[in-house]
Amino acid sequence: MAFTSGFFNSVNGDRTYDALQMSQIFDGLIKDGIIKNWLDGLKVSAQTPAANTVVIGTGRAWFDHVWVNNDTPLQVNLSPAPTTYSRYDVIALKIDQ
Repeated sequence: MAFTSGFFNSVNGDRTYDALQMSQIFDGLIKDGIIKNWLDGLKVSAQTPAANTVVIGTGRAWFDHVWVNNDTPLQVNLSPAPTTYSRYDVIALKIDQ
């Protein structure tokens, strides 16, 4: 498809748009990733006092033409750490359509 345009009102159901087409208008304006200057920028913090939990701060992200918004701090419970070796945890954004 070399040239496209939109969006126009449907006339008797002749036009339909999907989520990808709606979000592609942001291509070139928004890059995939966390929008750092929006609220807390989804900052991940250890719970105080120390526990097996982290808190994901408020914020917004854009990834693979999908937006994510967190407007309330989100607590994530982690499994207990092994006592025999160092532990590293990863908090990742996954788009599962």
